[in-house]
Amino acid sequence: EDRESRAYISLGQGSRRVNYAKVYAGFYESGRNRVPFLMVVKVGAPNEALSTARAPGNRGKRDSMVIVLSFLERCMNLVHNRITPLDFELFNLCYNLLGIDPREFKYMLVTDADTQVQDDVVFRMVSRLEADPKILAINGHIRPANPEENIVTMLQIFPLYMTFYSGLAYEACLGRVTTINGGFVMYRIWTELPGNLPAAGDTSLIGGFAAPRPDTMHMENVLLLGEEQYFGIVLLRSNPQYRFAFEPEAIAYATLPTNFFALQALQIRNLRVTFNTQVEFQHVAKHLGLMYWLISFTKLLDMI
Repeated sequence: EDRESRAYISLGQGSRRVNYAKVYAGFYESGRNRVPFLMVVKVGAPNEALSTARAPGNRGKRDSMVIVLSFLERCMNLVHNRITPLDFELFNLCYNLLGIDPREFKYMLVTDADTQVQDDVVFRMVSRLEADPKILAINGHIRPANPEENIVTMLQIFPLYMTFYSGLAYEACLGRVTTINGGFVMYRIWTELPGNLPAAGDTSLIGGFAAPRPDTMHMENVLLLGEEQYFGIVLLRSNPQYRFAFEPEAIAYATLPTNFFALQALQIRNLRVTFNTQVEFQHVAKHLGLMYWLISFTKLLDMI
């Protein structure tokens, strides 16, 4: 069934500011299990379908995160908040068709499209978040899904271990995890404090994440390539009394590039993202404490 396109305010510039998306909802059935799903497909304005320069409707991953976070934030006060047609469609399908009240959501699991998670991931991450109300976000452990496919994938096993396990475990031992692994992380939407104050659904946090523009090379690397890590910076800046954590038993598997040139491009991208986000984190780390600053400064020295 083809759905009607719904408008929303995106992070695009000029004529790309207003974007359109279609919302699909239903239930996925496997055996005796029945899981509700809600899918947003960005289709873009009608004139974008004629353009071959870029995919119609594509505004980047940061725009997708803002859609979800803004929707959850507006749901908490539907009487006074102004909502877009896309927000109305999301709430209508979620509440009336799926029978789920989005205002009851407590946590949000974010994964990449090529990432496969184990069956107990949600249980382990939610257990950690329930046990410690001071945790804002918790990273999982990513392992390679095709480690021995060819020599190119074998070369990536140790760097992947250092990035997604060893480095995070080192920071977790110090009690100051500074990195968010955007490909496999669970966020706390609302805090456990009286009044259910917003955490990842905070208005000022969403504004701080959506407002910056990629007008310099540094900000292009931060916002267009490292949007997940930048979101972690904004999250800590808005909630300095909270922290990140790492759960090594929550395991997911990611498909590694099998082509040498794809690997080279990925490594260059990771270097650019890590360096520029750590430079950006230095502005926040001095307000969070000495340990945050030392960890970030050590990462910068290691890259240099």
